[in-house]
Amino acid sequence: MSFPVMTTSSSSTLQARKFTGWSGTAKMQPAGAKSHRKGKMKKTFLMLVPVFIAFTAIPPGYEHWTAEQFGEHEKALHKAMKDGLASETLGNWGNHLLLKTRREASSGRAELHEKQADLIVVQSGRATIIIGGRILNAQTSAPNEIRGTAIEGGERQALKAGDVVHVPAKTPHQVVDASQAFDYLVLKVDSE
Repeated sequence: MSFPVMTTSSSSTLQARKFTGWSGTAKMQPAGAKSHRKGKMKKTFLMLVPVFIAFTAIPPGYEHWTAEQFGEHEKALHKAMKDGLASETLGNWGNHLLLKTRREASSGRAELHEKQADLIVVQSGRATIIIGGRILNAQTSAPNEIRGTAIEGGERQALKAGDVVHVPAKTPHQVVDASQAFDYLVLKVDSE
């Protein structure tokens, strides 16, 4: 394989550079052609820089939480406990939101979301979820939200760190018998 080579020849009227291309054939170029090519390349590069920056910029709505940040949230939630429960909205992106929740040796109220599904990710501790059945003493607590004292006829399932649960909209559910510290995330997604 041969590599391109440049040689210079001079005459009294024209200085030219002979360029031997990849094919091995010699081509004559006027002096300054190399600097013209460099200028063109530089201009092209400068025009592409904003494109590269646009592709590397973090898009709007992107969020990233580290394990250390969750640890700090857990400490803050521990201090904000009321009746064995503390919750904080970490982000709200229109059709879905993320809650960080902590329970300490407590049971939640029975609940049903008319227009949202819940994706629950257990981070630490143990509890039981009752899913399905009928909510006792059901009352509307907010638009499209129903709360009650307990669930009758639901199925009990154990929850532990690492478990992920999807609760469809319009499904009664209740977290009960939480351990001393039960930490979980809830991704609430609009289903309609």
